[in-house]
Amino acid sequence: MKVVRSLVLATIVVALALAISGVQAASYVAAVTGPTDGSVENNVTVYNVAGGASTVQQTLAVGWGATAVAFDASGNLYVAQRDYFNIGSGPDAIDEYAYNSGTGTWNTNTALVCVVDNHPYRMSTGMAVDASGNIYVGENGSAAGVIYKYTASTNSTTASVFYTLPNTYNGKMDDIRVDAASQNLWVADKNSGIWDFNIATATNTLIADPYGYPGDFGMDISPVNGNVYMAVYSYTGILTANPTTGAFQSFVRAINPDPYMHVPQSMVFGPDWNGDGVKDLYLADSTNSNIQVFDGSNPNNWLGTITTTTNVSNLTAWSSSPVPEPSSLLVMIPGVASLLGLIVRKRNIS
Repeated sequence: MKVVRSLVLATIVVALALAISGVQAASYVAAVTGPTDGSVENNVTVYNVAGGASTVQQTLAVGWGATAVAFDASGNLYVAQRDYFNIGSGPDAIDEYAYNSGTGTWNTNTALVCVVDNHPYRMSTGMAVDASGNIYVGENGSAAGVIYKYTASTNSTTASVFYTLPNTYNGKMDDIRVDAASQNLWVADKNSGIWDFNIATATNTLIADPYGYPGDFGMDISPVNGNVYMAVYSYTGILTANPTTGAFQSFVRAINPDPYMHVPQSMVFGPDWNGDGVKDLYLADSTNSNIQVFDGSNPNNWLGTITTTTNVSNLTAWSSSPVPEPSSLLVMIPGVASLLGLIVRKRNIS
């Protein structure tokens, strides 16, 4: 019996050591701060979000004219920049900041991923990365809304034209998201509405047109009900629409700390702020210099604010995979549960 008891105790010690030393889940929201017109250098601030609070994890000085940010599945951070070399006629391009899981920081020695086009100041605030590491980014200022794609498997240094949206004039894509389940692109175009783009078939559907609410707007898809959420520049709140019918269903407004949002732009469903197990909604309340947080289960419920030092224009979010709880680790190790039961039964018999 002593041998069995010693084995159980040793196994428990090993399991607890694994639990203590394991890397815990990390949840981040990254934001582009400062003007995106190339007039000043921008920062990308990464916030560590947990338990209804946020702390600055890292601030990256990303240079002039940063417009959009996006995480890939491994936590690497991509930044889109207008006039990459800041010479007034340079190309738009995308940089990568590699994630170090051991330190929870991003490498400041950037790597140029690709050039998007040779026209400065056309990069949009819409960018997304799919599960394969392909990058999709929108272009502003042309006669039509153009989506560029960087294909990760080719190791090319240039993104290519992937699709041109119909019915756009001086197309401006404010947010681009990738649906992880269907691998569809959801594109928010300033001048026409929300498009659902099927990557495999190269077909598109206009699913929501925020007619009567012109201007820049952010967009994301709810992981709870699949509805489209839109934050519109000229409307101080959030609109929701059914992606099947395109019909608007309801709206919510920020009620704290200001009765109205000011220049709401990008939004993203991200880390669980209130601990209910559901992704919550983060919105760039631009000229209020903060990020508003809403309940992902019921976005009419305002949860809190992340205060930034200047206006914020684009958001992205990422969470790493959690390490199992200590109790789960004990069960995972072969024989632990049965050995514990043996000890309990032996004690009861004696």
